Amino acid sequence: MVFAEVFCRNGIGLIAVEIPGTGDSPALAEDPLSPDQQWSSVLDWIDADERIDNRKLFAWGIPTGGYYTIRIAHTHSIRLLGVICHSGACHHMFDREWLSGVDELPESFAHKWGFGNDFDKCKNEAKTLFRFFTILHK
Repeated sequence: MVFAEVFCRNGIGLIAVEIPGTGDSPALAEDPLSPDQQWSSVLDWIDADERIDNRKLFAWGIPTGGYYTIRIAHTHSIRLLGVICHSGACHHMFDREWLSGVDELPESFAHKWGFGNDFDKCKNEAKTLFRFFTILHK
């Protein structure tokens, strides 16, 4: 992250947002709500560290991490100063038509969202499970 140094010089904490199942993320891809629980835990941990000014936190995500950055902006808005989303997946990404156009690594895409290698199931069910309007209005 090229701009991380700029944030640090200005006393702003930057949280890199990863997708469930990557890096050290314990969130379960097959549980649409587990990332929200993960972020509550991460932010609680940050709150407990006196060295970190929790009033100056940004979440930063790219592609699929951007999806979660947008989501965090809604689910944890009072705990962040802001979010930065680069090319975040949203809106029509879970439409069957859009998913049918994914021509590279469809099984990997399905696996990321908790559908294993069943890309057809992903195309049929992902919109219901992961669309922002569905999740954020529960």
